[in-house]
Amino acid sequence: VYVYDQPVMPKITTLAVSDITSATATGNGEITTLGSPMPSDHGVCWSISQDPAADTGNCTNGGLVSAPGVFTASITSLSPNTTYYVRSYAINSVGTVYGPQVSFTTLPEPVISGIITDGTSPIKGVTLTFSHDGSSTTTAADGTYSQLIPYGTSTTVTPSKDGWVLFAPESKTFTNVTGDQKQDFIGTINQAPVITSSATTRVIEDELYS
Repeated sequence: VYVYDQPVMPKITTLAVSDITSATATGNGEITTLGSPMPSDHGVCWSISQDPAADTGNCTNGGLVSAPGVFTASITSLSPNTTYYVRSYAINSVGTVYGPQVSFTTLPEPVISGIITDGTSPIKGVTLTFSHDGSSTTTAADGTYSQLIPYGTSTTVTPSKDGWVLFAPESKTFTNVTGDQKQDFIGTINQAPVITSSATTRVIEDELYS
C-alpha cells in the first residue's frame, strides 16, 4: 500500500513495442510508482510525429491503476512501412506524466505475385481476382502479376481470361498471409475450329495472347 501526505505524480516508463505488423502493434509500459492519488487512467500514445501526447496523438485508455506493474495496450489503424513514436502515460489529480519515447516501424504489406504462361510463353491480360475484397489485377506483357494484401488476410486467387478454358491450378487459397507469397498458373487455350485462312488464324491468336 502506498500512502502519501500530499498529491504526487506517478512514475512511468515506456517499454519496447512488440507484435508489430503492417497495421497493428502492441504498446508496452510500466508504472513504477503509483503516486497519490492512484492514476485514474493510463496507456500509450502514438503518432508519426515525435513526443505524442494525449492532445496530439492517438492514445489508448487503460483506466484506473491500483498497483504498480507492466501493462500492454493495442496500437491500431497504422499505415504499412511507416515509423511511429510511442510514449506511455499515466494521469492522476496532479496531472499527466509521460514515459520516455520509443519508436518502431510497421511492416510492409505482403505481396502475392507470380507469372502465368501457356507452359512456354507468357499470357498477357489474365485477370486475377482476390476473394477477400473482390479486387483484381491483370498480367503484364511478360505474364507477371502482383497484388498487395493486408497483413494477416486470407484470400483465394482465381485467374480468368476470355478464350482460355482452364488454368492450373484453377485457384489458390492463402491463409493468414504474413509474408510475400508466389503462385504461378498455366493456362489452356480454347481450341477454335480449324480456319483455312492463315491471316484469320493470326488475328485470332493475336487476340487471345493480347
